[in-house]
Amino acid sequence: MATPSPQPILSSLLGDVLSRQAANYPEKDALIYPELGLRWSFQQLEELAQNCARGLAQLGITKGERVAIWSTNLPEWVVLFFALAKIGAAMVTVNTLLRKHEVEYLLGQSESCTLILSQGFRDVDYPEVIYQIAPE
Repeated sequence: MATPSPQPILSSLLGDVLSRQAANYPEKDALIYPELGLRWSFQQLEELAQNCARGLAQLGITKGERVAIWSTNLPEWVVLFFALAKIGAAMVTVNTLLRKHEVEYLLGQSESCTLILSQGFRDVDYPEVIYQIAPE
């Protein structure tokens, strides 16, 4: 009796997945954000992610580095996620409800080289918290 041949392992980089979707379904909806009246196709999302990846690379972010994001769910979060995947960097998500000492601990433990943040959430002013952690 013959031994069945192993099934091929399907693997792709996340950045490549978006590129493939943009090539196969350029006009199909990729991201819909009703609160902002936003609707991006796979092609639009791919272009935004490519532009963002180029900008991140120009800032010096390279493959294997960790980039923290402290933000609520915004369309830019998705763009950043795919942009980081395209350059091989990892996204470290910071819980929107963390307080100063928790953020300081997380950033130190994650070894993030960069922090990208929004203005804040509820009563937490993210830039002010970061200023308190690192006033320089």
